[in-house]
Amino acid sequence: MKPVRIVSALLLLAVLLFSGCQIAGSVSDENRDALEGVFLQTHLGEVESDQPSSRAAVPWADISEGIGIPTVSTVQVSNYPEKDQVTSYTIASTSTSGVYKVTVGTTYPDYSVRATATEVYYILDNAPTGTYGVEDQVLAADLSTVDSRYRETMETSYVSSFGGSDTVRYETIADDINHSLAKLDSLSGGSMVYGTVSGSALAENAAALWSSKVTYTQSAEGTANVVAAILGFSLSATYTTTGTRYYTELPVTSGAYDRQSSSLWFEETKADGKLVAQTVTREYYYFSSSSGDRSLKTVRTRTILYDSDGKKNLQLEKEGYDASSMSFY
Repeated sequence: MKPVRIVSALLLLAVLLFSGCQIAGSVSDENRDALEGVFLQTHLGEVESDQPSSRAAVPWADISEGIGIPTVSTVQVSNYPEKDQVTSYTIASTSTSGVYKVTVGTTYPDYSVRATATEVYYILDNAPTGTYGVEDQVLAADLSTVDSRYRETMETSYVSSFGGSDTVRYETIADDINHSLAKLDSLSGGSMVYGTVSGSALAENAAALWSSKVTYTQSAEGTANVVAAILGFSLSATYTTTGTRYYTELPVTSGAYDRQSSSLWFEETKADGKLVAQTVTREYYYFSSSSGDRSLKTVRTRTILYDSDGKKNLQLEKEGYDASSMSFY
């Protein structure tokens, strides 16, 4: 089991309730950590490593070289897709000739807010060549139609903290540039206001090498007493987050790097149908397509939290590992 930080929730809860949830002055580390642990899981996961966003996928280098299919045993790759992570995959035959089931799992180190990531999909062995290579295609649920977006399973589990429950983020690839999504411009800059970002069309750039859109849901049962008390929600409320992540790659010239990767997340959290939080996260880094070298990430997040009456309660901002800055309404 991973270590879980424990807050003196009952004592803190009593203090907050007695004060009518009015918070003044500096924010305690416990309060800040509790809020981050619930509403900034995307940010915390992204800053754990200076490498790219984690994906539970078969390493591209293996696919480029060709993998004999089906795999005789589980293939394990250390420090992939990021340092201290371990990815394992199997490729199994199915009852349909030439179609194989790919199952990939990533486990995260003890310090991570994530526990595991799982991705399951099907490929068609074109030719056939007897290997999983760059020429092979991902199939839809009918195992006959080509559709790079389809995943039977695509999820990441997160570790409980501050009285909350373990959670699972269920993801769906909504679009990519093989379909109707246009090539997106860099997502590294722009508004950090949820309504502005979620309500506007993203800029396009024909030079983009790849763009994708993923949607997801994530629910926490009985989320931290501290959070419930601060925001005035029931301690038994279910906090459900719906989110969208956009990703794009652009050619750049920046020292030894020739690519820029950038991502944009926007998330909305509700409890029992009431708005709790609206969050925007932006990230970017540079990498070399020839050497694979990557720059450090820049990750920044802005969250607006609402009380049970629907009023803005506080704003939480975070960049990289820096301590959160909060302003109260």
